[in-house]
Amino acid sequence: MVTTGDDLDETNQRVKTISHKHVTELRLLGMKVNESKSEVVIFTKKGIIKRNVLIAGVEVQSQESMKVLGLTFDANLRWEKHVRIVVAKANSKMSVLKRFRSKYTKEQFLTILTSQFFSSFFYNAPVWLQSTTNKNLWKWINSAHYKAIRVAVRDYKARVNREKLDQLSKRAPPKQWAKYATASIVIKTLRDQKPVRLHNIVRETLYSERRHPTLGKFYNNAKGKIGRQKFGNNLEYMAAIKEEWNGLNLDNAKIRINLKKTFFTYV
Repeated sequence: MVTTGDDLDETNQRVKTISHKHVTELRLLGMKVNESKSEVVIFTKKGIIKRNVLIAGVEVQSQESMKVLGLTFDANLRWEKHVRIVVAKANSKMSVLKRFRSKYTKEQFLTILTSQFFSSFFYNAPVWLQSTTNKNLWKWINSAHYKAIRVAVRDYKARVNREKLDQLSKRAPPKQWAKYATASIVIKTLRDQKPVRLHNIVRETLYSERRHPTLGKFYNNAKGKIGRQKFGNNLEYMAAIKEEWNGLNLDNAKIRINLKKTFFTYV
């Protein structure tokens, strides 16, 4: 359950009302609800806020983080705890996979990395990777990523630079992949016209005209004029998405090829 409010008192009241409604409906269906196992996180830019929230008459203490479907959401949505967890798991997996490197060719081992390492390391990455802004977190992410690539190309003494590793492995670095994945979602949103609210925001914000080849023009409702983009989700790379393949006439395969050429340096 997700709810918002202008202040904590208003939000708390909404949680109380909505949770009571849900619990009542579930009980009418014969289901038992254990309110004491509920978890609450108050997302805010003002730091960690500890507060008791009423859920179906039971007071629940808000936490600093919450794990949902494999993602660890922290209260300030900086993803620090999630990154620490996935990097630790990645390093643990890599120590095991490294033992079997000699039994496979480079191509075979890269396939194993894709299925056994990168699939879990970048699980649900479009949600958290592009939103990660802390430079130290990016160091950890890149370090884990290239540590795996170095094993694949047998560069155990780290003599090959990262750009060359991208070429040898034919894998995009994390930042390029994050931009590609997010751009894919935006294009799908434009094509499917849903979620409706997000689709409307993108259509109102993105313009096909260009002030500069590398900068898109974005409409600022507050200023009432067209200027350099300040889109809240940091979609600075959206300028690279050409109007003719924003999803109107091309199939998914062609869109993927165009996006890779746009964002991946190894292509």
